[in-house]
Amino acid sequence: MAGLCEGGNERAICKEVVRRFLTEYPGVLAPYRDTVRKFVTKFRETGSILDKRRVNKRVLTEEKLDEVGERLEHIP
Repeated sequence: MAGLCEGGNERAICKEVVRRFLTEYPGVLAPYRDTVRKFVTKFRETGSILDKRRVNKRVLTEEKLDEVGERLEHIP
């Protein structure tokens, strides 16, 4: 799919992506044009189609673990 995101109109790009997908994976449902368009736009803006890695800021302290343990003990 190299070269598809280098200029050109998006409708033509989406059609070409779907065409290549169907050629490469016959019998598999092709992605929707909106999905392709979102990936192309994201790639143009960020250089990648991957989502940003999310950081989990929750910290499970001993205190929280004890609190959860106490609550679990009182569940019928």
